[in-house]
Amino acid sequence: MDFPVVLTHPKAGEPIVSIGKHSAVYPLGAPANPQRFTPSLRFEDCAVVVEEGQAWVLVGTSGAGKDVLLQSLLGHTRIHPPPPPPGGLFPFLTLRSTPLDPHKYVSLVSFSHRPKFQTGFLDYSARYGAVWEEDKRTLRETLFPELVEKIRRAELNLPESSVEAIRGSDVRNQEVLLEWLIERLDLKQLLDLPMISLSNGQTRKARIVKTLVGQLGVRPELVLLDEGLTGLDVSTRKSILEILHEVNSHRSPRVILGNRLQDGIPEWASHVAFVEPSTDLGSSSWVVRTGKADEMRDRISRYQEGLFAPSSITSSHPPLKCIGEALVELKDVNVSYHERRVLQNTNWTIRANERWHLQGSNGSGKTTLLSLITGDHPQSYTQRVPSSLDLFGKNRKKWATVQLRKEIGIAGMDVLNAWPRGRNMSVWEVIATGFDGGFISLGPKKVGHGLGEEEQQKRVEGVDEILRKWWEVQPRHTEDLAAYARRKFADLPVGEQSLVIVLRALVGKPKLVLLDEAWSGMDAETVKAVHKFLRSSDALTEGQACIVVTHWEEEVPWGKADGILKYVLQDGRGQVV
Repeated sequence: MDFPVVLTHPKAGEPIVSIGKHSAVYPLGAPANPQRFTPSLRFEDCAVVVEEGQAWVLVGTSGAGKDVLLQSLLGHTRIHPPPPPPGGLFPFLTLRSTPLDPHKYVSLVSFSHRPKFQTGFLDYSARYGAVWEEDKRTLRETLFPELVEKIRRAELNLPESSVEAIRGSDVRNQEVLLEWLIERLDLKQLLDLPMISLSNGQTRKARIVKTLVGQLGVRPELVLLDEGLTGLDVSTRKSILEILHEVNSHRSPRVILGNRLQDGIPEWASHVAFVEPSTDLGSSSWVVRTGKADEMRDRISRYQEGLFAPSSITSSHPPLKCIGEALVELKDVNVSYHERRVLQNTNWTIRANERWHLQGSNGSGKTTLLSLITGDHPQSYTQRVPSSLDLFGKNRKKWATVQLRKEIGIAGMDVLNAWPRGRNMSVWEVIATGFDGGFISLGPKKVGHGLGEEEQQKRVEGVDEILRKWWEVQPRHTEDLAAYARRKFADLPVGEQSLVIVLRALVGKPKLVLLDEAWSGMDAETVKAVHKFLRSSDALTEGQACIVVTHWEEEVPWGKADGILKYVLQDGRGQVV
């Protein structure tokens, strides 16, 4: 299917983004003086000059370094010396006959974390509760309200809206692009389904489409897409990359990708900016090196060599051989939304000491299956004979959801995005909430309320111990452990936040640990260290089971030699393979 929008653009070779050679990046308000203040980011013997017709990818060994570069491209940091006049940071916007505001026409969409302006608690389980409401919001209504308005006007024979009348050609271009993207990503059949029935991967595809199209009447000129491949299955990744290539080639809009080290570099990339730790500025500073894609692939390959080699990951104890009692038993379980069946006659038994890899394409039912196990889905209560759902020796109906949170440790993007950043909690306090599975610190010692002195002290020691054990395998130390434990969770880079959420899932030694795309934002070195930690008896002990959800085989901590089991979902049906 040919690209639908043909627009007039500047000639190839004209600059889009311009950051000068030997520039340094500082937080806003910090003095541009290396003797007094260490820069967060430094451009070595290179400049970042993105030109029309090029395809750039930003690759970071750490989410922190990549985030600083992305924030610099948004103008949220102080670049010294400043990008040269007259064009400044975005010459393609400021040098037009009618200049465009970068804050309006340059967009960042990050899938590594939710927008920073959202600081309160987000209840990720509430999406399932909406099945009880009569007024359900569909994908079309939630992400593409302009389509709803267009259909309404057509049905009522109303004239075009004021926006369409004023910016008719731009709006029509957006509508054509939107319809093309929906078709290419197989979203058409999902438009009128409730948002709650969509998988995380399907919702992610829709968000990418929405970002590329922009708001009605305001088409973005440049989109920075950060970690857009995380959580997508292999076939969807391929489709997304093909679409991004076409969109960028036609500059409708221009796209700069932000990838993790392990995400790789698309074949169509022409240039790469590689962010790696500085060797002389300090462990919390980063260096940017740029070059043509082929040259940078070799450099990145040398850096990455051995990070995920199975031989490089050692275990402190032999594989668990003694399989224990059944913790989770699903028998002929079904979940449906009206005529749409999401899970069909699903059977799965998870026993103590087992390690599982849950696989399935986007939309296969993984999110729904996990929500049954955690008790968040209303239909976990309503399974009728012969269907049944037993959790830890009791039928789901006999469990209060708040009690299940003590039996299941959960880490992943749902928990990370739900976390209330506005409460100013420390790393130590966030980990301590893992004992009860809540989201706020309770009790005089921040480890829970209604506890005796002995239990409180036991929990305090548990938090201290898991932090100390992690510190022994942690690849980089920028400060001492006590200082790290006191740091504000909300101030951490997203990769470190993900790591803290993993420790929170482990601290209470629950019977079942769910790691659902839990490595989001982590650099390859940290993922390797987490693997080593999980394979040790310091993280998972006798009697615990663990489920890892990821599309990347190399991100599963255990292999066949460790007795890893695999459960695959396809079109709502699951099987052990």
